[in-house]
Amino acid sequence: MFFIIIAAFLPFIVYQTVKYRKLFKEIKIGLFDIALICFAVISVISSLLSEDILSSFIGNNGWYVGALTVCFFVLLYLYISSFIKYSHMLWLPVLLVLNAVMVIAIFNFAGIDVLSMHEGIADNPMFYTSTIGNINRFSCLVCIFLPLLFIFFLACDKIFSRIIYLSSFVLCMICGFLCACDSFYLGLGFSFIFAIPYIFSSIKRLSDTLLLFVISAGLLVLCSCLPFFGRIRDNSAGISSIILNIKFALPVFAVLIFIYLTVLFLKGKIGIKFLRTAKYTVFTVMTALVLVFALKSFIGFNDASGSYRGLIYRISFEKFSDFPFIQKLFGLGPEKAYLIYDEVSTVFGMKCLVSHSEFIQALITTGIVGAASYLFIVVSFFRDFFKNKTYCSDSIAFCLPVTAYLSCALVNSATTVNLVFVALIYAMKKPYNKKHKGAEYEFRAEKS
Repeated sequence: MFFIIIAAFLPFIVYQTVKYRKLFKEIKIGLFDIALICFAVISVISSLLSEDILSSFIGNNGWYVGALTVCFFVLLYLYISSFIKYSHMLWLPVLLVLNAVMVIAIFNFAGIDVLSMHEGIADNPMFYTSTIGNINRFSCLVCIFLPLLFIFFLACDKIFSRIIYLSSFVLCMICGFLCACDSFYLGLGFSFIFAIPYIFSSIKRLSDTLLLFVISAGLLVLCSCLPFFGRIRDNSAGISSIILNIKFALPVFAVLIFIYLTVLFLKGKIGIKFLRTAKYTVFTVMTALVLVFALKSFIGFNDASGSYRGLIYRISFEKFSDFPFIQKLFGLGPEKAYLIYDEVSTVFGMKCLVSHSEFIQALITTGIVGAASYLFIVVSFFRDFFKNKTYCSDSIAFCLPVTAYLSCALVNSATTVNLVFVALIYAMKKPYNKKHKGAEYEFRAEKS
């Protein structure tokens, strides 16, 4: 599927370049763009230095995130951010496809393999979905879209558009709960922290946020009691085992309803001072929760932690210390991390292909130079985010998915699907700002 996308996309780029001769003339390169280009160049260099150049370039021995994939998603980002004119209707086909994927996944979680692609779904619905495949990839995809839909719903006034966003939000939230992946909650919590200034900028946004929270808690109650999802609840671990419990879900649902109704009742009496106090309180509480969770995970971390991620991480650093000088600089080559995980594969009973951490994956496959360029991407993103005060404008909708993705990437490796969607979403930020000429307008659904 990925190569079909490339085959369809690249001729279009070449056509634009030759006919209009403006592809590289009109691109305004920022620090984030430079960071992406550097990482793509380093991926190609690492691939050329690999023992198996073709496999490293294509990535067919891993999750197909080879040098070709990296170059493609960087090219996709640069093209969309420079030449696409922003339109609300651009999201319609994306959301339609997303809704179809989520509906199929819900059937999968109930033990029904709609597309008959994975024999193991009927017996164990916790590992695969019929569309995206591996559950970690799928949970990351859900985590990318939820913040986008969340902000779109808050910023939109038209009823029809709000219904579309809400329906997609509901389907994604159900799938997020049923994924039973701790990284899902890590991604949502991290992105929510960055959304706090935006949420508490007006009482309308705050009340709409609480409405979405109430709806989410109601969905959690359903996921916690419906018999179709009993196997997922019984086999969940970590945070998911606590959240997917009716004894947790029902009180949370009741408390959120009470808070929402209270805010609605006092809506006319809530002023700026209250919103400012509430903003700092929620920010402090959320930050404290993230730090406590991180500290608890760090203190009890061992080889068995995170479905043996601890073992993978330990072996990664041990093997990396034994790399020759050139490999320490440029790594084994994209998607060649599996070469050092024989011990892990023995424990799993199946071949371990990736590092299950984006930074470690970059270190092993593209070396110190590649890991440094990856950190350059992260730093440049947050620099632009705070420098341009994106947290105060509706363009935060295109940034929160990136923050969710980066937090998920701490404990998961990149996949082709997620990289393409991250590039697609964040690339829309420039066309959106260009349309509004940099003004911090509220996001409005365009008139048909």
